[in-house]
Amino acid sequence: MKAMPETINEWSKPIQERQWAHPSSELNDKTSKIEKAFSQGQDFMTFFKSAMKD
Repeated sequence: MKAMPETINEWSKPIQERQWAHPSSELNDKTSKIEKAFSQGQDFMTFFKSAMKD
């Protein structure tokens, strides 16, 4: 089997943790809201039906 080109080997190396993507504040906010709704007994469909009305 033919070896992969060095450029692919370089591209495939893991990046440093400081370069990892982080969730946006919008995603964190929406996650908090849905987790709160779930902890209050709301289910997935009910949460999104009420969210669409707002």
